[in-house]
Amino acid sequence: MTLAERRNVELSSSVAKIAVVASNFLPYISSEKIKSSVCDFIPEELDDMLLAFMGSIKAKQPATTPLPETPPLALKDVPKDDPARAQRLWLKDSDERACAVAAGPGPSMWAPMTSLLSEIPSYVNQDAFTPEQIAALRDPVNEVAAAKGNPFARQSARRANALATYCAGMMLAEVIGGRLFTTVRDALGLTYDCNFTMSFGLQNNDATTYRLLVTSTPEKIDEAIEAGVRVLRGFKLQRVSQREVDRARLTLLSRHEMDSKTNAYWADLMQCTGTPDLAPLKTVQCIADLPLMYDAMTVDDLQEVYARLGLAEGEMFTSVTIAGQTEPPPYLSKKDVDAAALAAQTLTAAIGGMNLAEAIKKLKQDKSI
Repeated sequence: MTLAERRNVELSSSVAKIAVVASNFLPYISSEKIKSSVCDFIPEELDDMLLAFMGSIKAKQPATTPLPETPPLALKDVPKDDPARAQRLWLKDSDERACAVAAGPGPSMWAPMTSLLSEIPSYVNQDAFTPEQIAALRDPVNEVAAAKGNPFARQSARRANALATYCAGMMLAEVIGGRLFTTVRDALGLTYDCNFTMSFGLQNNDATTYRLLVTSTPEKIDEAIEAGVRVLRGFKLQRVSQREVDRARLTLLSRHEMDSKTNAYWADLMQCTGTPDLAPLKTVQCIADLPLMYDAMTVDDLQEVYARLGLAEGEMFTSVTIAGQTEPPPYLSKKDVDAAALAAQTLTAAIGGMNLAEAIKKLKQDKSI
């Protein structure tokens, strides 16, 4: 038995599992390797065991030509009138059900939230305020967070943190999900379930998207997705409330405390902390800052992220899938119905008040003469 074989035999079953999991994170190139291990272990012992395991892996020959740099993922530029922006699908099935999705671009996970309230509105009489109050207007402070000694209570400090966009986006998703549930499901009764998510999963992804998902019956699915989009766009007029922010904060802090007891959650938090080329702003300190950032977020922070969601007609994608025994007729939106009604009224006026049937009958009679 060789020395390498003898050392591999010494691997305990638990550490061997960690080594196998770690090997799944090794890229298929020989330059950089990322290893995240989360468990109860003695650091020195784990290092020895992993070195013993990784030492048995044969080094690959360096590439003869340099590998091209992989650019961050980016959303494809799709024309506003492209049919891909509104897709429908029918699946033949014995059970009738339907699902619809609306999606669009959002802010990058690591995009800095640099905009500050640096300009005081013109309607504010600055002579009535002290210099300290003017400074507070330019750089607002979350007084509740400041009373707890939160270092991110001041807006400039909070938005300079690498987690600003991520934390505000996660809280915004909770707020939007709550409004969707109470409006589209409870008040209107158009859906079985509805939710809103933001794709912050890929740490090196510049192609962050949001997704609105509703499930309903084939008869109500189009009304349900339209109602969901109206709720989503309604935040421009009916801003996020302080009560909604407090509820979202409590939900995410409770979830963070619960998930912190699982190894998978810690491994996810540790992703890309040592790879400045993938996530240059993410460091190990971000893990400690996460609950503090949640606690310091304000209404303005959530609205700042909301303003960067692509919600216009030329930015949003929709997809409706209906399952049933018979294919449903083509769907006409309210806009299509109104356009058809306007065209019919215009035609009626043009032919002297006749309806369409009478006009065709008169045309046939004229031709027969």
